[in-house]
Amino acid sequence: MNRSTARVIPLSAAIKTTVDRIEQRYHNRRTRDSFSTGFRSLDDMIGRFHPGDLVAVLSDGPDLATAFQLSSVHALVARHRVPALFVSARHDETYVVTKLLSIESGIREIELRSAMLDAVHRSALTASASALNAAPLHIASIDAVTLEESIHTLPQAVTDDDGRAAGPVFIDAPMYHRSAELVLRRLRDTTNDHGRPIVLSGRATPEQRDAWQSDRWFDVILQVSLAEVDSKLVQVDVLQNRHGTIGAAYLQYDPHHSLVHDIEDAPMSWMDLFTSLQTINARHGETLRRLGEGAQ
Repeated sequence: MNRSTARVIPLSAAIKTTVDRIEQRYHNRRTRDSFSTGFRSLDDMIGRFHPGDLVAVLSDGPDLATAFQLSSVHALVARHRVPALFVSARHDETYVVTKLLSIESGIREIELRSAMLDAVHRSALTASASALNAAPLHIASIDAVTLEESIHTLPQAVTDDDGRAAGPVFIDAPMYHRSAELVLRRLRDTTNDHGRPIVLSGRATPEQRDAWQSDRWFDVILQVSLAEVDSKLVQVDVLQNRHGTIGAAYLQYDPHHSLVHDIEDAPMSWMDLFTSLQTINARHGETLRRLGEGAQ
């Protein structure tokens, strides 16, 4: 006969245990070895990326998952200067860099790909290329059709100047049921060996997630989809999270620039800056020139 056990403790002891856990999570979020997701609202919910995390970013369509990943990558390397590695088995490096240039410059992707640029576009493109040139990002474009093939060519983890493990690895590659367990086992081993968070994007239905036994392999599972209430919003459902809560976060989506960002953010792009300067010059250029001459 099984016996059930109960533990009776005073409230003071329960409070101490709970506060200690909260404090530990707080310090984990502030440690240099945790990495922002690139989105403040998501950081608050999942507690950032941590060394050894295996994170799934699942979506109904590959374009949205790629936009989510590259927006996260851009925020990390361009804003926070965190080293990162982006591995793509879907697209070559020119395709990836064009998307990053669109995010940084504010020029629509279709205009970049068709080279339909005026003088302001070209100024913004030059400035954004210069800014991204200093970003600590490596891109691995792999000629492979499945994630199982891609995993064999993952570059060796690099370290930063302090000798610590560098930032997250983002992998954008197809995954199929027949190879899912083998691939996920190898990715799990890689996170344990190198201590780098690995963020894997893919397309998976609830049935496929169950077939892969996703909760067995992943520390964090994010389901990314367009919100039903507004197609310009991305709903991020946190289905599994070993660092904190589960629930839903909402982000803003701009498909023309493959940009996903916090709702309260209004990112200032190079196009915004140069357009504003052009407008100011057209309206007040003569006045500014006179003021400049007077100052001399």
